[in-house]
Amino acid sequence: MASQDNIVPENIDVCPNEEFTPGIAEHEIYAAYVEDFEVDGIAKLPNLADVTSLEAAGTIVDSHIFKTGKGFFKIKAVADVGKVDDEAVGGLGRKSYKNMFTYTVAGTGKRNIGYARKYLNKACIYIVTESDGTRKQIGTAKRPAYMNEQKATSGDAKDSSKEMSFVIESVSGSPAPVYDGSITEFTPIP
Repeated sequence: MASQDNIVPENIDVCPNEEFTPGIAEHEIYAAYVEDFEVDGIAKLPNLADVTSLEAAGTIVDSHIFKTGKGFFKIKAVADVGKVDDEAVGGLGRKSYKNMFTYTVAGTGKRNIGYARKYLNKACIYIVTESDGTRKQIGTAKRPAYMNEQKATSGDAKDSSKEMSFVIESVSGSPAPVYDGSITEFTPIP
């Protein structure tokens, strides 16, 4: 089967005065169970054969569609320790990407322990806002994101931190794409 390539060649250049802000916006992290979305409600990247630019090939433009009352919940992470990493994995001619989101939450109390227990083996979609406002999606409908690592520490001295850290992982056919859709948050139970 021959592949179709409609993407127009583009230069990959950068302005020397362009500013790049590393890290994540610690107060704009969203997560949702895969089962909370409508059937086919998880938006995805367009097929490469259907786009004509590199930017379109890396952007999810549609919004996710949730079941009634469902949506993303917010996570407030510790400042300056979270990040999104993408790594090409697999052999030549059959590579894919491991998308990872690492973050830390303050404290090791009841709520954080409950969060770690509830979401440890659950298929999820994460939307992570980077410091420059770019939103990255970790997980897809077919390859959801899972909590792969979790570690808690009480701290050992007055200058150490009491916190829980998490690594979320998914494998997909691209680096974590930019999500330009809307964010629907869950409806709280009265």
